[in-house]
Amino acid sequence: MGEPAPAFSVRTAEGLVRRSQEFEGRSGLVLVFATHDTADEVRALEAHLVMLADRGIETLIVDIDCFASPQASQIFWTEAGARVPVRYDDGAVAELFGVDGVPFAAYIDGDGVLRYLGGTGASSNEQRRFIGFLDERLAGVPGEAPAIPAGGGELSFLPRCRGVGRR
Repeated sequence: MGEPAPAFSVRTAEGLVRRSQEFEGRSGLVLVFATHDTADEVRALEAHLVMLADRGIETLIVDIDCFASPQASQIFWTEAGARVPVRYDDGAVAELFGVDGVPFAAYIDGDGVLRYLGGTGASSNEQRRFIGFLDERLAGVPGEAPAIPAGGGELSFLPRCRGVGRR
């Protein structure tokens, strides 16, 4: 952390590719990596994600459920009540960010610097830590959180999607 975030691209349900460069110059970007199995944990974060979006910090759910197409992913998250945009990743972006379980988040500040990288809900401590970090951003407090990997989230998506990861 404290280094420039890696360049990445994610797809919309319509097949459009959104690249990291499109988010440059904004107040920041939060990527929440999730699968359909972690939808409840992601919904628990949504109020904070919506508040960030209202303050100009782009927020995206990045669905890394490789058994779903981008269209199926969008349908699932819409039916699940997602209030922030959903993008699809086949595992490449998750691999770039070192995602080892979900839900997992990355926060990139307006200068393109990675300021948060870690779990967001596999345990109540992870969720409290992430929400505390988001609350500080909402209050305008600069800074970064130390990297702490996800602690017990779903670990099966990387081997299925990209042929890498633990299992």
